[in-house]
Amino acid sequence: MTMADIPHEATVSAAVNAPMPERLFDAAGRSILVDAADVEHWIAQGFRRGVIDLQDEKDSLRLLCDTVCQAYTAYIDGVIRDEEIDPSDVAQAAAARAAVAELAQAISNIEQSISAEYEIKQPDGVRVRRTHPDTGESEETFVDPGQVDLYAQEGWVKA
Repeated sequence: MTMADIPHEATVSAAVNAPMPERLFDAAGRSILVDAADVEHWIAQGFRRGVIDLQDEKDSLRLLCDTVCQAYTAYIDGVIRDEEIDPSDVAQAAAARAAVAELAQAISNIEQSISAEYEIKQPDGVRVRRTHPDTGESEETFVDPGQVDLYAQEGWVKA
């Protein structure tokens, strides 16, 4: 068999590089898929990017933290009481690790929901100005508050 005998694709076929549809949720938790261009319309209609009720999740988070604390406390107490790690201590350690994993999953869900539901507020820029060294013209711009010192080293001053 030679390369000439192997069938080749005569045309190139590819999917259009379009934005993926976004999943939105109504108050009852039912989801719909909408085009990226229509997301703001559906959000205005009461749909949300996240389905988690943050108040409920906050209460659940407290319970999970207590569960983790109790599980590890029981594990530590068992080891101290027996002065060795016996099978019941191994089981308690496994339960404690499972509680930690459940807590980690809950925290991940909360973080994903918050980042999907709320926008990150960017700090207001700081207005700086300088006289351009070559042209002598006055320049103004806005910079991130954390970069004011860097701009000051190049002759920029707060406006």
